[in-house]
Amino acid sequence: MGLLYAFDNGISPYISYSTSFEPNLQTRRAPGSAPFEPSEGRQLEAGIKYLTPNEQTLATLSIYQLQQRNVTNYNAEKAYFEPVGEIRSRGIEAQINSQLTENISFISSYAYTDTEVRKTITAGTQGKELPRVPKHMASFWGQYDETSGLFNGAKAGFGVRYIGVSQGDTKNTISVPAVTLYDAMVGYSLGELSSSLKGAEVQLNMNNIANKHYVASCAGETACFYGIGRTMTATINYRW
Repeated sequence: MGLLYAFDNGISPYISYSTSFEPNLQTRRAPGSAPFEPSEGRQLEAGIKYLTPNEQTLATLSIYQLQQRNVTNYNAEKAYFEPVGEIRSRGIEAQINSQLTENISFISSYAYTDTEVRKTITAGTQGKELPRVPKHMASFWGQYDETSGLFNGAKAGFGVRYIGVSQGDTKNTISVPAVTLYDAMVGYSLGELSSSLKGAEVQLNMNNIANKHYVASCAGETACFYGIGRTMTATINYRW
């Protein structure tokens, strides 16, 4: 449930509360142990939104706290999942969406996440951070859409993603380094070539264009996962 009030000056404070219930379907658990209890969560969030007078920029700032019970986590030393017990996550999120001009737009975001194991049966993990959860994450995406002239219908975008340091195991003895990745996009509306192609669009997306090799996350010294290298995806869309 939530409550939002929109003032005439573009400011809209809000608050929300939600609960969650999810079955724990992990089957790799300690020999002879009972099935895991379903996980339950409670989240409280408060924030403020601001829409500029020209309605071309929306900024959002929020804080939240999430408490979860009966959470499971993978123990790489024992090669099975264990019940964590109770964890607390709290953080700050900020985002700006803006249409700067008729042609230029951007979206930027930042998230700070602090996690803590509050109750656990696993020795050495009380008060530790959850693995595979970066404390800081940020992103920026800018796009240019041509609406006139020789290149009418063309568009191009460029983005940056920052993934901060994360813990690599439940006891926080190893960490995964931060990484910065770059993405890009070009596209063209085929309707500008012929009216019979109106609604058709081609687009080329390139992720991790520098082909950076990096470790995305770890669940233990022997359970680390590499991030995806450079990828290129071509698509053709048609809307009617």
